[in-house]
Amino acid sequence: MKKGLVILLACVAAMAATAWTSNRWHTTINFGWMQNQPVEQVLMQTKSFNSNDINSVNADVEVGNIKVIGDAANQATVELYAWGNNGKVLSKEAIQQILDKENDFSIAVVNGSLTVREMLKVKNNKLSLSFVIHVKENTATDLSTSAGNIVLASLRGKQQFSTSGGNLAISNVSGSVYGETSGGNIAVNNSSADMRIRTSGGNVALKNLSGVVDARTSGGNIKADFKTLVKNVSLSTSGGSIVATISKNTPVNLNLKGNSVNTDALVGFDGNVQKDYGTNTVIGTLNGGGVMLTARAVGGGIYLKLK
Repeated sequence: MKKGLVILLACVAAMAATAWTSNRWHTTINFGWMQNQPVEQVLMQTKSFNSNDINSVNADVEVGNIKVIGDAANQATVELYAWGNNGKVLSKEAIQQILDKENDFSIAVVNGSLTVREMLKVKNNKLSLSFVIHVKENTATDLSTSAGNIVLASLRGKQQFSTSGGNLAISNVSGSVYGETSGGNIAVNNSSADMRIRTSGGNVALKNLSGVVDARTSGGNIKADFKTLVKNVSLSTSGGSIVATISKNTPVNLNLKGNSVNTDALVGFDGNVQKDYGTNTVIGTLNGGGVMLTARAVGGGIYLKLK
C-alpha cells in the first residue's frame, strides 16, 4: 500500500438542470469526485492477521473513513492513516501525541470477525482518520461511521454499511449490499450484487450493474447506465431528476412516473404514454417485455435513454 493513500471521496456539489423545450429533453447531472486531500495522509500503524482466520469485518468508528478491499492473499491488514484538520500540516510525532490524547482504538480478530473500533475522548478532535482494510475477496462487512466516507471494492458476500455524514463508493462487489448515508452521495459501478442503497441528501450514480437494484434519494438526482438489465430495477427520488440508460434491444417492462417523463424513440413499445399537467407516465413493455424498470421522480423529471 502506497504511503499516504488517498481514500476520501469528498463530493463537490452536484448540479442538475432540466428543461422541456421544443419537444426535446435537456438534462445535466454532473458528479465531481475530488480525489486529492490538501494535506498528505500519514500512515500511523499497520496491524496484520492471517486472512484465513477472517470471514467478516465489523468496523464502528466515530470520525474516520473506512475502506475495505478484497485483495489480500495470506495476510490481512488494517492500516490507520491520520492528518490534521483544516489543512494543518502535522508531523508523525505530533499526530501520535494527539491520537494518544483524543482517540481510543481497538483492532482484533474475534470469532472470525476482524473488529475495528475507534472512539473519541474529546468533543473537538484535531485529526481526520482513515482505516484501510485488506482482506480476502470472500468477506462480509458490517461498517458504521458517524463522520466519514465508506469505500468497498472487490468483495463477495453480504455487505452492510452506513454513514451519517459521508459518501459511499462501491465497485466490483457481488452478493448483497445494503448501504445508506444521511448526507452524502453514492457511486456504484461494475457490480453484480443485489443492491439496496439510500441517501437522504445526495446524488446517486450507477454504472454497469447486473443485480437487483433499489436506489432511493430524498433530495438528489439519479444517473443510471445499464449494459444489460438482468434483474428488476427501482429508482426513486423525492427532490430531483432521473436519467436512466439501457440498450435499445432490452426486453423490459417500463413503469415510469414523474413531473415529466421523456424517452428516446421507443421502437417496439406496447403500452400507454400519458402526459398530464404535473404528472407524466410511461407504462408498458419494450421488445416484448422482461424485467421491470420502475422510476419515480416526485418533483422532478425522468429521461429514458436508449443506446
